[in-house]
Amino acid sequence: MNTSVQFTLLARTEDGQLIDTQAQIEAELRGPANYQAVIQHESKGTYVIEFDHPQVEGDFQLHVFVNSHEMYQWRVQLRSKQSHPGGTVQFFIDGPGLAGGKSGTPLHVNIKVRNSRGEPVDVDIHNFVVIVGSALQEEKAKVTHVQKGLYRADFTVFKQGITPIDVRYSGNSVTRTPLMVSFW
Repeated sequence: MNTSVQFTLLARTEDGQLIDTQAQIEAELRGPANYQAVIQHESKGTYVIEFDHPQVEGDFQLHVFVNSHEMYQWRVQLRSKQSHPGGTVQFFIDGPGLAGGKSGTPLHVNIKVRNSRGEPVDVDIHNFVVIVGSALQEEKAKVTHVQKGLYRADFTVFKQGITPIDVRYSGNSVTRTPLMVSFW
């Protein structure tokens, strides 16, 4: 893989307001290889977890520690995806929608598309389908093109609890299984 992998961590108060923290944040990917993250403060209550150019594809666990206590664990798949015959692209998902939040609040996820050299590339936006929710209460997020290699899927979850988010391209889930996100 020739691109960095990024996740966004949001620090919130009990009522959902973003807040900066003095806590020590650490993260690592564990799987076929292990990678330590660099954590950067991006804006109020928003921290970027970045893994610089992981070299191994496969199934990983993202572990996030706050003051040496594990606070978060997430299944992550690092894989190349075919965009069309002869072209390999990779999809990376991040954004505030993955952190969950208050039900009824508009949220989004970012979909970053990179070629085998790690450069942003555009793909056919009509091949994206982002399904939010279960089969009984699902909605399709609105996907828009933001800039070269960056797409945004906007949605609102109205039900409290764990909600699956499945980002699909050309009928295939780019994360293999839906991402499970908590809403209150």
